[in-house]
Amino acid sequence: MGNMPLLQQARKQFKNNNLNEALVLCKKFVDKIAYRNNEKLHGELLLSEILIELGYTDESVASLERAIALFSTDTLPDDRLQVLSTLSYRNNDLGLYEQAAQNWLSVAEYSAEVGHVDFFIQALLGIGSMLEIVAEHSGALNFFNQAELLSKKSKSGTTHARLNFHIVACYISLKKYDKAQKYLDFCASNETLEIVLEFEALIHLYKAKILRQTDHIKEALEAIEKGNQLLKNGGETWTRSMLLLEHGNCLIADNQAHQAVSLLSDTFLGIKGVGLDFLEQKFNDAMSDAYAQLGEFEMALKHEKVAHAIELSLIDKIPVGTLECEYFNKLAKQQRLLLIQHTQLENKELKDQVEDQHDMVERLQHDVFTDPLTEVYNRRWMDETLKNKHDNESYALLMIDADHFKTVNDDFSHQIGDHVLKRLANILTSEIRPIDSVIRFGGEEFVIILCETNELQLMGLAERIRNAVEVAYWSDLLPGRPLTISIGGAIRWQGELIERLIKRADSALYKAKANGRNCYVYNEE
Repeated sequence: MGNMPLLQQARKQFKNNNLNEALVLCKKFVDKIAYRNNEKLHGELLLSEILIELGYTDESVASLERAIALFSTDTLPDDRLQVLSTLSYRNNDLGLYEQAAQNWLSVAEYSAEVGHVDFFIQALLGIGSMLEIVAEHSGALNFFNQAELLSKKSKSGTTHARLNFHIVACYISLKKYDKAQKYLDFCASNETLEIVLEFEALIHLYKAKILRQTDHIKEALEAIEKGNQLLKNGGETWTRSMLLLEHGNCLIADNQAHQAVSLLSDTFLGIKGVGLDFLEQKFNDAMSDAYAQLGEFEMALKHEKVAHAIELSLIDKIPVGTLECEYFNKLAKQQRLLLIQHTQLENKELKDQVEDQHDMVERLQHDVFTDPLTEVYNRRWMDETLKNKHDNESYALLMIDADHFKTVNDDFSHQIGDHVLKRLANILTSEIRPIDSVIRFGGEEFVIILCETNELQLMGLAERIRNAVEVAYWSDLLPGRPLTISIGGAIRWQGELIERLIKRADSALYKAKANGRNCYVYNEE
C-alpha cells in the first residue's frame, strides 16, 4: 500500500475544507493509484465523505456501495463496520428508512461477531433515532437504555456523548426535564466535548429546549446564541438547522413571531433538498405556530398541512412495529454474542491495537514509500506501482536529471544542494496532472509516470517542465548560476517489460545530455 501519502494529502485537504482539491486527489487515488482492495476501500470511504459535503448524496451512496463490493476475508472489521454504518446514515438522510434499518442490523450482527461495542451502540442509536423521528420516544428509549448498559464496555468519549444526547432528546420529548438535565450534565462533564465544537453546541441546543419548555425564555435565547456562535463557521447541517429551529421556537415563545418567520424562512431555504425530511416537518410546524400567533391563519393552516403530510409519509416509511419488536429482539440476542466476543478482545488486549492500527499503518507506509528529503514518492514506490500495472496498460516515463548538479554541491555545499532538490521536486509536482506521479529516482534524478498520454502530450509536458525549471528563481540559493534539466522520454509498448521501458527513457536522457543538456529527447525505438 505504497500510495497512502496521496490519500493522506486528500484527508488533509478535506480537513481544511478544501473540498474540490480533496476530491481531485481522492479520485486520483481510487481510479489510478490504489490497486489493493483495502486501499480502494479507504479511498471510496473518504470519497463518500467529500461528496456528501459537496452535496452529491447519490454519488456518495454509490461510493459506499463500491466500497462494500470490495469486502473480502482480508477486510479489517473496523473498515467493514465504518462503511456499513456510514451507508446507514446516508440512507437515513435520504429517507430510505427500511434500508437504513437493515444496514444497522448488519452493523450490529457483524459488531457482535468481532466484539466491537462502539459500532453495536451506533446501531442501537441509529434504529432508536428512527423511532424518535415518528415520536415513538418510549420505544426509542428502550434501544437507548440497552446502549447505556453496553456503554460501560466502551472507552470512547464520542460514543458516550452521542448516547447521552439521544437520551436527553427523548426525555425532553417525554417532558421529563429533570432526567434530561441529568444526562445533559453527563454530556457537559465529557472531556471529548472540549475538542468537538459540534458536541458543545448540542449542549446549548438541549439546554435551550429545556429552558424554553419550562418558561425560561430569556435564558433559552442566551443558550441558543452561544450554540450559534460555536458553529458560525461550519458544523453539520442537522445541528445548525436544529439550533436555528429552536431559535425560532424561542422567538415564538417570546411573542416575537415576525422575527421567527423571517429566521425560519431563511433557514428553511437552506435545508431544502438535503434529504432530511423530518427537519422539514419541524420547520413547517414552527412556521404554523408563528403565523397563528400573527393571526395569519391561512398561512398557519398551509404549513400545518405540509407538516402533517410529511408526518404521515414518515409513519408510512418507518416500520415502527418491526423496529420495536423484531429488531429489538434480534439485537438483544446479538448482544449476548457481542459481550462474549468483547471479553475475549479485552483479555488479549486487541481492542486498542485495532483502534490504533490504521494510523500506525499509514505512518509506516509514508516512511517506506516517500523520499524523506523531497516528500515525493521514492524508488521503492515506483517499483511497486509499475509492477502492479496491467500488461495492456499504457503509460509513459520522463527521466529527468539536474544538469551539472555535482558543481552545485561542490561550489555551494550539500545543504544548498538539498534545498535545490526540494525546490526542483516542487516545480515538477506543480506542473503535472493529478493523475501523474513524481518520483525521486536517486541523487539528482527524478522520474515522472504519466497515465493516458501520447507522444505529442509527452513532449508538451516535458518542454513545459524544462522551461519552468529554467525560468524559476534560483538566485537565493545559487547566486549567479542558472539551473537547467535534461529530460528523456519513452511511452510503454503493450507488453513491454518495465526494465526495458526504464532503459529506453534513460537512453533518451543520455542523448539529451549529449545534445548539450537543457533539452528533451524522445525514444521511439
